[in-house]
Amino acid sequence: MIKIPKGITKEEVYERRAIIIDKLQHLIGTSVRCKALKNQLVHFDFYSIEETATHASKKYESTLAALNVTKAISNAAYIRRDKPHSKKQIKMRFNEIVELSAELKDIGCVKIIVGQRRNKKYVHYCITKKDS
Repeated sequence: MIKIPKGITKEEVYERRAIIIDKLQHLIGTSVRCKALKNQLVHFDFYSIEETATHASKKYESTLAALNVTKAISNAAYIRRDKPHSKKQIKMRFNEIVELSAELKDIGCVKIIVGQRRNKKYVHYCITKKDS
């Protein structure tokens, strides 16, 4: 079992980011079915893991959520659709952004962002723990 730092120092955030990348890099090129998207496949690419690591490493609970991303996506509930807002979302060629939510044991409620490209392919963008 890997020890995940719980603090908020820059070093601890960098350490959590490295853990996320190490544990999720095997997902690049794979996909998982999402019930909330009518059992459509949600794909993972390099940028999915990079963006998840960047966002989720800021908080310990979000890091735990990131390490359970496949379980969260497969059991997620639909929240809403929107247009891409950030430059990163536009750069990743997302036509639409879908917000999902899932309840993870011992973590709580998490927010999952999935992008849909023009070819209707869903790509994971990021996952974070919802603030209480």
